[in-house]
Amino acid sequence: MLARLRDVRLSTRSIATLALVFGILAILACPTFTARADALSLATIVDGPPPRDAEAVVVFLHGLGQGLDQGGKLAKRLRSAGLPQGISVVLVRAPYRFGLFGFSWGDTAEERARSRARVRATVAGLQARHRVVMAGFSQGATLALDTAAEEPLVGAVASFSPCYSDNRGQLPERDLRFLLAHGIRDANCPVEESRSLAKVLAAAGKNVRYVEFDGRHEMPREVVEALVALVVAS
Repeated sequence: MLARLRDVRLSTRSIATLALVFGILAILACPTFTARADALSLATIVDGPPPRDAEAVVVFLHGLGQGLDQGGKLAKRLRSAGLPQGISVVLVRAPYRFGLFGFSWGDTAEERARSRARVRATVAGLQARHRVVMAGFSQGATLALDTAAEEPLVGAVASFSPCYSDNRGQLPERDLRFLLAHGIRDANCPVEESRSLAKVLAAAGKNVRYVEFDGRHEMPREVVEALVALVVAS
């Protein structure tokens, strides 16, 4: 009888464990977009001096499913590539939850528009002495481009491997310096997105630098160095 009870208990625990595992897998397979309340400011981390005291400010927007950890890693790479300590790196976390641990800038054009409004409010709150550099990777690059198209406090934009841009048509009209970079073997976001935008901006007489590299959906050292050069020149 005791052996049977033990078997029942073990079976119950096994079922509960399996249910938990399948529950987690289901959440991961079906990402959720739970928004951070509009009344709350976007979560940020500042690497370097306070933006109001900095020589220059670069704002970084992470990719889909990422968060402040991706920005933190980039900040270290920027310093390693020669970004001066007097320059402030502001890392911003997207407002929508994506799965268990990641974040998103929005699944629809309306959600991304709300994200841009909140990023613009964040930029205004920095009280930077000069126009900021807006940078982003993947979905964050989309937000960086589209926010730069709307926000006069942005003086330069760095877009790394975006899939699309909602405000692409407005970019040639803006007084901005552009850095675009994309890997030719990017299977997530085709290189033609950045390649064609670079041609449009160049034809409009804009100050644009385009870096096309032999790589995938990533930011290699040469791209990080190009971002450092853009920020230092601000």
